[in-house]
Formats: sequence, C-alpha cells, structure tokens
Amino acid sequence: MKMTKLLFSIAVIIFVSIHSYGQKVKIDYSVDYEIEKRGKKDTITIGFSKSGDYLYSDADLLGQGFKNSVFRRRNADFTNSELHTVFDIKNRFVCFLMSFDKNEFFMKMNIDDFIPPMNNKSSFDKITEFILEKTDKQIEIENTSYEIHNFYFDSEPNEKIEIAYSKDMEFNNSILMNSFYTMLSGNDGLSKIKIPKINGAILYIASKRKTLIKAVKIDTNPKTLDINFSYKITE
Repeated sequence: MKMTKLLFSIAVIIFVSIHSYGQKVKIDYSVDYEIEKRGKKDTITIGFSKSGDYLYSDADLLGQGFKNSVFRRRNADFTNSELHTVFDIKNRFVCFLMSFDKNEFFMKMNIDDFIPPMNNKSSFDKITEFILEKTDKQIEIENTSYEIHNFYFDSEPNEKIEIAYSKDMEFNNSILMNSFYTMLSGNDGLSKIKIPKINGAILYIASKRKTLIKAVKIDTNPKTLDINFSYKITE
C-alpha cells in the first residue's frame, strides 16, 4: 500500500535521525506525541518551523537500534544517551547528533541516498492527487476540539487515514508531502501531483485499525537550534 509506505518513510525520517555549517534553525512549536511501540505506549517530541522547512526531534528510536546492533558486544553506558535530529525538508537532508558514554556521532545525510528505493516506483505514477476530505468527527486535545479529515491518494480511495491539524500552529505541510512523494516516486512532486493546502501542525493520525500518533502536549514557545560543527586541519 502506497499510503503505508509514505507513513513508514515519514517515521524513518522523523525518528531516524547534526553536521552543519554554523546555521541556526528556528523551531516555532514542539508537540509531544503518544505512539504505540511494540504494544507499549511511548512518547516522542517533534518540533516544527512555521515555514515548513524544518522538523526537529530528540526521539531516540534510531539511536537505540544503532547502539544495540553496533555496540552489542561492548559494555558501553547508554544511560545518558542523546539523539538530536533535524530534517531539512526542502533539500531532503537529515542532520543528527548522537552521543552516549564516550562516543559522539555527528552527521549530515542526503535522504535520497539513505532511503532504499521502492521496488515498484511505477505504482506512484497512478497518483495524480492527494485528497483531503473534512468529516463530521472531531477530536479533543488539551481541551481544544480539532476537525478530523480523511486523507488519501486518488488512486487508493479505500486506503484512507484520518488526520487532525491545528490551524493556529502554522506549518506548510505541502512542502513536506512534496518532499516525501519525490523521495518515494523519484518524480518532482510539484509538477506531477496536486497537493491540498494543509497549513497547520498535524496533531493526530489514525489508520482504520488504530491510532498512529496523537498529541498529548503542545508547546508554542519558540526555540533556536544553533547547529555548529567543524573539523579543520592546518599546517
């Protein structure tokens, strides 16, 4: 299912993964989401920039798997481990800083090289539009009601997911959706597909079977990420 692949790629990018050139990134909102992980409830935090250019997270989902596989025969101390991720949406780069024990990893990766290509990209050629339909349902988050919409590809009308977003928390999801579509299909999404205007941070996503993510706490205090790393050799 193409919608499932899209959601999987979003999870990989957001939870996967700071090498930079002294750039500063403003994060306007942060949202704590409740997710289900191996049958258990877990919480992750995602930060949004109003422009729709950046996502940030300190979720340690990728870091945990990396540490367990690469250092499984070592006695490294993971007690105070950290993972910070910045996704440059337009340019499709992920920057991350991971630290634990005496180890530090600092990387900038091109997502197009990092995400494995889909076996059947031609299936995306049938998609001409992302469709957003308002329903008569609502969901309450932090004492505020939000409208629930159905979201799906025009080629898969039976594979709908439910989403709710905050119009008060400006975030241009068109940039994000175009970026994911481009990565999965290999096409330039702007010229190949119609994308609905969803201007607001997404607070809720659910499939037919279960809730995938739901906001449990919203922080509207802006933060600035000062990303600075350099390695110089002089003679």
